[in-house]
Amino acid sequence: MATAYATVEDLEKRLRRTIPGDQRVYAETAIEDASLEIDVACPLPDEPTEQDLQARLVVVCRMIKRAYAVPDEAVGVGSVQQGAGPYQSTLTFTNPTGDLYLTKADRRLLGCAGQRAFTIDLTPAAGTLGPHAPECAVHFGAVYCSCGVDIAGFPLFGGGA
Repeated sequence: MATAYATVEDLEKRLRRTIPGDQRVYAETAIEDASLEIDVACPLPDEPTEQDLQARLVVVCRMIKRAYAVPDEAVGVGSVQQGAGPYQSTLTFTNPTGDLYLTKADRRLLGCAGQRAFTIDLTPAAGTLGPHAPECAVHFGAVYCSCGVDIAGFPLFGGGA
C-alpha cells in the first residue's frame, strides 16, 4: 500500500469545505490512489526533505480537487447545455470522468517534470568492432548481423573493419 501523503483534514482545508461522514471513506481511498499515482510517476528520493513531502501533500489535494470538480450526476458527461427562453447556459467539464491525474505544474512541483537530455554513442571505440563492419546492425543493438560475418566469417556487405 502506498504511503498516504495527505489526510482528509488536509483535503478539507484545500477544498474549503467539510467532507460529510459518508464520503470520508471515498476521500481516504482517493488520497491513497493519488499518492500511489505520484509514487509511480515521480518516485520519492531516498532521503526526502520536508519540502518533498509537502509538495506531495499539495499535489494529492490538487488531484482530488480536480476529480471532485465534476458533480456525481455529471461523471462521464463532457458538457451540459440548458436553456430557458432567450437565456442559455453551457458547462464543459475538463475532467468529465473525474480521473486523478498529474498536470505539468504538478510534475514541476514534484521535481519530475520536463525532458532530460542524453546521448547514445553510435561510434564504437577503436578496436572493439570485432569482425563486423562498422555499419553492421550488431553495433546498434540488434541481435542479428547485417554485414555477413555470421555466414562468411568476414564482412560481405559494408566497408569492413
